[in-house]
Amino acid sequence: MGRFSVIAALLAAVLASGCAAQTSPDPVVVSSEQQQGVLDIVQGQATIEADIRNNGGPGNITATATILDENQTVLDRASETFSMEANETRRIQIQTQVPEGAASYNLTVEPST
Repeated sequence: MGRFSVIAALLAAVLASGCAAQTSPDPVVVSSEQQQGVLDIVQGQATIEADIRNNGGPGNITATATILDENQTVLDRASETFSMEANETRRIQIQTQVPEGAASYNLTVEPST
């Protein structure tokens, strides 16, 4: 195999691996906030709204809101799974019960398996 053939084969392998890396979703949380109206407070509910950006390829994504107490102990989790296109940004909502002692939340996103 000549030098040109080796370089061409290496270049093809690098390009193929780069393309393969973008076939699965690569979601990130752009922003998130908790919304709670008067009726939500009475019913012990909250809605977490978030802007999610998919920096990878199309596919299903799972967003999980983890409800924490003041010691960062997990009190509850709520998840939503949805489909996103490559390079898409979308606003999602996760509705959850607010357990007694809840102080904060953490929102994570990952490709669904």
